[in-house]
Parts: sequence; C-alpha cells; structure tokens
Amino acid sequence: MHIIEIKWRNKTVDYEDVQNFLNKVSRSGFKNAKLYFVSKTGYTKEAEALMKKEDIIILENDRE
Repeated sequence: MHIIEIKWRNKTVDYEDVQNFLNKVSRSGFKNAKLYFVSKTGYTKEAEALMKKEDIIILENDRE
C-alpha cells in the first residue's frame, strides 16, 4: 500500500501540513503503508525533520 500527499500550491510545506497528512493516514485505517509527500515549492526544515522521523519519502519537484 502506498499513500501519497501532493501539495501543488505556491506555499512551502510546513510541519503542520505533514502532521495533518499523518493524522489523515492514521484515521484511514491503512496499516504498514509506504508514505510519500510531493511538493511544488519545497519543504521547511521542520517539515523535512518530521518526515525523516516518520519515514515519509520526500519527492522533489524537478521542474524549473
């Protein structure tokens, strides 16, 4: 099972965005899913730290 959160707005993903994603996943009932996060504009240091702690795979936007 793979669960992906996509943020394609012009706002850097912050800690709260990641925490909201984790909350949605926990309410979903899916267990042992691989979690991914993709952002158009990047991530704050706090968001990156939380994603690393929670084993969320960070997908980068390579578009210029």
